[in-house]
Amino acid sequence: RGGMAIVYLGRETHLGRNIAIKVLPPELTYGRAGMIERFKREARTAATLDHPHIIPIHRVSPGGKLFWYVMKYLDGQFLDRILRTEGRLSVERTIDIVNQTADALQYAHENGVVHRDVKPANIVIDSRGRVTVTDFGIAKPVDAESLTSSGSMIGTPYYMSPEQCKGRKVSGASDQYSLGVMVYQMLSGHLPFTGESVFDIVQKHCMDPVPPLGALRPELPKPLVSVVERA
Repeated sequence: RGGMAIVYLGRETHLGRNIAIKVLPPELTYGRAGMIERFKREARTAATLDHPHIIPIHRVSPGGKLFWYVMKYLDGQFLDRILRTEGRLSVERTIDIVNQTADALQYAHENGVVHRDVKPANIVIDSRGRVTVTDFGIAKPVDAESLTSSGSMIGTPYYMSPEQCKGRKVSGASDQYSLGVMVYQMLSGHLPFTGESVFDIVQKHCMDPVPPLGALRPELPKPLVSVVERA
């Protein structure tokens, strides 16, 4: 269960395979402006992206009182759980994960879609090291009219770009910033910006320089440190 929907493990009887069914609960469907349209947009947006590192959508509800869609069941671990267990990752493993994630995001950007919530909790890694980017719940076609109020923050504060923090228009660069934060965490075991409140975190993203990654892990190659801090 997340902030917007519930995901169930299901069984597709005709093909004999496990599937994941994402459902918009009735308590979120009625009485909350824009939730149905946002959920539909998520399904449509994800369904248009055909890429080996983006979760496939199989079927969408035709409408009615219950809104749902069916996607591929991923047998793997979320990156945030891996980081909680291991603390930080090797350079080689980090680069492998980032290459696959960046490839998926570049494909989305080339097709006019910005994810807007890139973070370890939305990255699944299977036993073969294959990465899948999930949860396009707040993804947005670049030319689409916003379903949120002007100037509102959309995303997860720890990974949000300064323009997201300020409620401004986003582009693929916003996803790149979030990916940079994620890589910083993967290599150092720490987030670059934390705080006592959302306001504290947002202010640091907008105003503070990036804490030197090399100070947290001195053995990292300098070119790699420069790339992460630049991102």
